[in-house]
Amino acid sequence: MSSGPTNWDAVWVFIKFQDCATNLWQHVGLSTTPADNVVTGGILQVDVTDGKGVFIRRIANGSGNIASATVTLKMTTPLIDNTYNYQVNGTEMVYIPQGSFSVGDGNRGASAYMGLPGTGYGP
Repeated sequence: MSSGPTNWDAVWVFIKFQDCATNLWQHVGLSTTPADNVVTGGILQVDVTDGKGVFIRRIANGSGNIASATVTLKMTTPLIDNTYNYQVNGTEMVYIPQGSFSVGDGNRGASAYMGLPGTGYGP
């Protein structure tokens, strides 16, 4: 699928750790060296910039199911012993190229309702 929209799905993965002595959750730093965060097998790649998390996405344009793959992330936060709990979290994302765009089907006009009634979000 190399024609049409150039947006793609991804997942933003980040790791948190909890010190069992304080019960506080904190961010785990991840290496920003590309060779430290890798995917083995499959058609995915890992993109990392600031070490707070990584984007995992397809290597090239495509659609459909993805075969199983192994993802290895290198933590930079020094954790001295094994008195920590860990959470690996993922949020589905979509890349939208920079530039103007419109949302919706174009049939609702300026009176389109945005928000949820009674929640304080929207009109």
